[in-house]
Amino acid sequence: MKLQSARDLKLEVFEAVVKPFAEEAAATMLKPLSVSAGSAKPRPHRSFARGIARRAGEFKLAIRVQRQSLMLGKVIEKLKAKGEFDLRLVGRVDKRPAKLKAKPLAVQPWNREDVRPMIIGTSIGHQVVTAGSLGAIVRESGNSQVFVLSNNHVLANENDASKGDIVLQRAHADGGRVGMQDVALLERFQAIDFTGRNTFDAGIASTKSDVISPTLLRGIENGGDRELRGVSAVDIEDVFKVGRTTGATAEECARVLRRAGAGFVGVLTLARASRTGN
Repeated sequence: MKLQSARDLKLEVFEAVVKPFAEEAAATMLKPLSVSAGSAKPRPHRSFARGIARRAGEFKLAIRVQRQSLMLGKVIEKLKAKGEFDLRLVGRVDKRPAKLKAKPLAVQPWNREDVRPMIIGTSIGHQVVTAGSLGAIVRESGNSQVFVLSNNHVLANENDASKGDIVLQRAHADGGRVGMQDVALLERFQAIDFTGRNTFDAGIASTKSDVISPTLLRGIENGGDRELRGVSAVDIEDVFKVGRTTGATAEECARVLRRAGAGFVGVLTLARASRTGN
């Protein structure tokens, strides 16, 4: 089938098969009473994943099953009624835990080192998480406390964390250690719902204003620094992304293209604002 047809079938399968199955499974699981740090922690129900597989120019709905008992269950029977798909038993899939004796690379990018004051795009993570990116430095309205913002899986270890847990910069996978790279304490996070849809993935950790530089974007444009000044009034403006793994993404792409002989490199970013009021 064509790619769009495979995408449509994937969405149809979610609504007609996967969502009811997840809701039924969720009814037997302990649900958190709140989304603050320290809440009861829902764990993923081992089941199956959806995707799209390509074979000889054609696309199929791909189903990867984690438990043998599901191969002959009612869910697979319902899936077969939806049309042809690529079904495989892959067994249990788990996130790789952080290695306690992880060693930093001999030469690391600057954003995987200790960066003081802390800036956007540097290596950060909960004390037992491998590593992630510092997404922003924020304050709540009416509150002078400063927080670092990142994903739940970076700061809260996929719900498996408690308020007051240590956050490191640089993170564990980059050589960070508790007692040496401590920079923040987990405040709270949006809990991940492992059985349904999630609208955002975030957590915040409290830090001190004297160890941050909230507006500096290092190496973001042609190797030079820029200051974050918010959204301008013009209709079109430059948008850049910087993170622990990829660095300044637009810059890296441009560097590769220039080495390949490109005389000019332009970056076009398209964005659509939500009109729902959310």
